[in-house]
Amino acid sequence: MSVETLYDRKSAAQPAKGVRRGTRPWRWALGSLALAAIAGGIYVASRGREGQAAPAAGQEHGRAGEPSGRVVKVATPRHGGLERSSDQPGTIRGFDFAPLYAKVSGYLKAMNVDRGDRVKAGQVLAEIYDPELDVAVLQAQAQLQHAEAQVRQSEAKLKTARAGVDAANAKLEQSHSMLEEAVAQRTYRKKALDRLTELARRNAVEQRLVDEAEDQYMASMASEHGAQSGITTAQAQVLEANADVDLAQADLVTAKAQVAVAEANVKKAKVFVEYEKVTAPFDGVITTRGDGVHVGAFIRAANEGGMTEPLLTVSRTDKMRTIVELPDTDAPHCNVGDPASVRIATLAGRVFKASISRISESEDLKTRTMRVEVDLDNKEGVLRDGMFGRVLIELEPPTKNLTIPSTCLLERGEGGKGAVFVVQDGKVKRKQVRAGMDNGRLVEILDGLSEKDEVVAEVTASLTEGLPVKPEPVKVAGGGPAE
Repeated sequence: MSVETLYDRKSAAQPAKGVRRGTRPWRWALGSLALAAIAGGIYVASRGREGQAAPAAGQEHGRAGEPSGRVVKVATPRHGGLERSSDQPGTIRGFDFAPLYAKVSGYLKAMNVDRGDRVKAGQVLAEIYDPELDVAVLQAQAQLQHAEAQVRQSEAKLKTARAGVDAANAKLEQSHSMLEEAVAQRTYRKKALDRLTELARRNAVEQRLVDEAEDQYMASMASEHGAQSGITTAQAQVLEANADVDLAQADLVTAKAQVAVAEANVKKAKVFVEYEKVTAPFDGVITTRGDGVHVGAFIRAANEGGMTEPLLTVSRTDKMRTIVELPDTDAPHCNVGDPASVRIATLAGRVFKASISRISESEDLKTRTMRVEVDLDNKEGVLRDGMFGRVLIELEPPTKNLTIPSTCLLERGEGGKGAVFVVQDGKVKRKQVRAGMDNGRLVEILDGLSEKDEVVAEVTASLTEGLPVKPEPVKVAGGGPAE
C-alpha cells in the first residue's frame, strides 16, 4: 500500500460539511504529519522482516556447511579438590580472669592499683582494716598458752601417778616379805609347841610352858594372816595407782588436743587477718574496679551479701583465648589441633596463626553450636580482652579430586548425582557426573570427568545437546570456604 492511497482514504474519511475556512490549513498540516508517521512505521516493519529472514537463511547455510557455531565459555577441570573450612566470628578473652571480692568486712585502708595497672602474682592490691580480727589473734594466742600450760600440768600429774604406782609396787613387795616372815615365825612356833607338848606329856616340863608356846603359835598365825591382808591391800593400791596413771595420761591427751585446737584457732585468726589484704592470684592486668570502691568506704564480705560487683578484676593477658561458636554443620569435622587463623580488623587486618586448643565436645541445645577455643600468644600486648575477630578454621585438608566452577552443574540430586555440558567434536554433549563438596564458586567432581574435558561454564536455556559451538577457555578462580 502506497502513501498516496493512505492519504486518499484519510481524506475521504474526513467530513466535507461544517468546516470553516480559517481552520482548514491547520487540519492539512496535522494530516500531513500523521501520514508521515504511518509511512515511517511501515518502513521499519518491512526492514525488521528482512532482518529476521537473513539469520534464518544463514542458519540454514550453517547446518549445510557446518561452521564453528556460537561461542561458549568452557573450563577445564583441574586437580586439587576443595578444603573444608569454616569462617566464624570470634571473641578475644583473657586466658584467665578472676573477679576479686572481699573475704572479710571492714573499711578500705588502701587501694594500691587501678584500671590498666599490670600486677604480679601475690602483689597486694588492696587492704581492709578490721580491728576485731587483730584482737581475735591475741585471744587465740592466749587460749593457746592456756592449753599449753594444761599440758604441762597434765604431764606433772602423770609423773606423780607413775610415782604412786612405783610406791604401791614397793609396798606390795614389802607385804610379800612380811608374809614370808610371818610364815617362818608360825612354822617355828608350831615346832616349839609340838616339842613342849611332848615334854609336858612326859611331865618333863610344866604345863605353863606349853600354854605359853601355844599362845605364841596363835600369835604367829595371826601375824601371817595380817601379812596376807597387807598383800591384798598393797595389790589394790597398785591397781589404784595404775588407774591414776591412766587418768593422767588421758588428761594429757586432752590437754594436747586442746593445744592443737588452740593452734588451729590462732592460724584461723591469722588467716582472717591475711584476708584483710587482697592479692593478685596471677600475673595480669587490672581490667575492672568497682565504682564504690574507694579508700575509707566500708567493704562488706562477699559471703555476707550486699556486694553486687567485685572490688577488682584481674585478667591474664600474656596469653589469650579466642572463643568461637561453631555451627552444627561444621562441629563433626572439628578436632583439637586443626589449623586456625584469627584476623583482627581493628589491628589493620593482622592475622594470628594458631590451632584449635580445645573443643567442648557438646553443642548448645538452643543455638546448636559447639564452643571452640583458639589460644593466642599475646606477649606483645596488642590483643585486648573483648576484641572481635574472624576465625578461619581448616577443618579438612584439600583433596585430590577434580574441581570445576559451580556454574557448570546443570543439576544435582541425591548422592551428588548431577550433569554438565561438555564440548566434544565442536558440539554440546550432556555428561553425567558425581559431585562432591561445593563452596559456591567451585565444586568437586568425584567421577565422570577428566582433565581433558572442556566443560561449559555458562549454561543458558538456549544451550541444547548437539548444538554446534566454538569453545572459549576461561580461567578458573581458586577455592574458598566449603559449604
